[in-house]
Amino acid sequence: MIKGKVGPLVSQDYLERIEKDEQVIGRKWQAKLLKKSIDRPGQRTITNYTLLELLPIKLPSS
Repeated sequence: MIKGKVGPLVSQDYLERIEKDEQVIGRKWQAKLLKKSIDRPGQRTITNYTLLELLPIKLPSS
């Protein structure tokens, strides 16, 4: 598990999906993330993540 921020477009998309009564919880999603590493000399590197996009994974039909 990773921690980070959620981009504004993801927040808007999530709310729109909920309004349409689309099932969001319990589905598989592909996440597009922005990873930003800050290297500080003499200190540990800080890594920040931002969720940019969630794409539903289409499962093959049985």
